[in-house]
Amino acid sequence: MDRIEINGIWYVREDMSTNVEIANEVTIFEGAVWEDDMWCFEAARIKKEDGSFYDGFSIDVLNKKTEKKDYIDNMFYMDGLIEGLDESIKDAKIYLDDRGINSLISFIKYLKNEGWS
Repeated sequence: MDRIEINGIWYVREDMSTNVEIANEVTIFEGAVWEDDMWCFEAARIKKEDGSFYDGFSIDVLNKKTEKKDYIDNMFYMDGLIEGLDESIKDAKIYLDDRGINSLISFIKYLKNEGWS
């Protein structure tokens, strides 16, 4: 055991190992991005330890003109957009224009068709 004295106080010297175990702290995910001149949608789904994916996904929404960002992780809301439910469409109009809403719906449908739900 190495000991050092600093200003009359004895300390045990610790080994400054650079090998930190982080494997259990890392989240692996798969992503997909769609964008045009106005909108950027970035979807992500999280991988389980067995290699499969958790149900559902999230979407980061970026308005490229205003640089305002929004985040969607509610699958009921996304399903409501696809089904054209008034409440979901009304909420989407807070942060998207009609073109953005139509593009987002198409993106969600595409991801679902690719097995993302």
